[in-house]
Amino acid sequence: MSNQQFERFRMRARRVTLPEDVRESVIDEMRVERGDRARGPRRARRGRPVTRRAVVAAGLGTLGVAAGYLALSVIARPDPAEPGADAPATEPEGNFFALAAYADGAPYGDNTVIARQMVGSAGSRGGRPGLYWYAARTLNFSVTGAGIEKIAYTLEGDVVGFPEGAAEETPLERPYAYLDALYNHPDQVGDGEAYPDHGGTLDGFTVDYAGQEQDQDDFNRQIWTHFPTDDELEELYRQQNALFEARDGTYESELADRRASNAFWSAVERRSIDVLMQLTLALTVTFENGETKTKRYTIGIRDDYDDVIATFDEKDAELSAQMSIYQDNPDHQEEYEEAYQDWQELMESYPDDLFTLTELT
Repeated sequence: MSNQQFERFRMRARRVTLPEDVRESVIDEMRVERGDRARGPRRARRGRPVTRRAVVAAGLGTLGVAAGYLALSVIARPDPAEPGADAPATEPEGNFFALAAYADGAPYGDNTVIARQMVGSAGSRGGRPGLYWYAARTLNFSVTGAGIEKIAYTLEGDVVGFPEGAAEETPLERPYAYLDALYNHPDQVGDGEAYPDHGGTLDGFTVDYAGQEQDQDDFNRQIWTHFPTDDELEELYRQQNALFEARDGTYESELADRRASNAFWSAVERRSIDVLMQLTLALTVTFENGETKTKRYTIGIRDDYDDVIATFDEKDAELSAQMSIYQDNPDHQEEYEEAYQDWQELMESYPDDLFTLTELT
């Protein structure tokens, strides 16, 4: 199977609605068919952190048999460009590419898909009460295609880059976003040595197509989003602090505290997403023959995003409250272990299909 055939099969797979593990198994079968190493299942997105907020006053948080028949049907299906195929070709000949999360997504409207594991939390969020808040996001930047030499990624939009005159001690007047990259192997850097250059700027970076997996292993590429505070965020922040201080060891007080904490941080996350939705991700690909093409994508959310998060947060609050009151009680260790097990399963079930991608035309 040629590279071009494989990539066409991969792009066809996005038209089939399947659980992600089944979809990946099918694609792995095709990789093996053409002699590549199977990647295996993707890493599950981590849920929210276990630790309680350590510094509440500072407002900081530091923190997603049927398959066999399908594989045969996809691999054995004749390529429309091959002699004897009944259907006309639907994929372009020669050089082509797409953001992998878009190619693998489930249809959700015109040029829009549900993109699994596209956007995640980078584990950093916080801010300055009365001034601004921030949340870092990770994105799956992988590209799929044929005949590609290198890919240049660029963030576009009025919110890209630092606002002129912005200072840490002054209120933020508008949201802004920028790219950053954390080196994943700091233990491999000696004292006094500089970390490897991630080759990026505030609004973009370039990688070789053949080196995508190595780049992902080396760097955790992130979009940092900063945004002004508002009355709702300030009130939610005040409530979470007040209920944290009012805890008295009862289930009711622990539940109220956790609900308030979840409500505040979910609001911060939602503001971060609002900034992401003002960005356009441009991919400019240089092919091996020197040709260049550009595609642009915007990020959105499912219509029921807020409802899904609210349901998840409520279950998290209930289980966290149970763990808090049972944790140090020797007479209720069985209840604690049961709540902890349920909480772990909840974290592992955090939905990874909340975001949409739209390819602009």
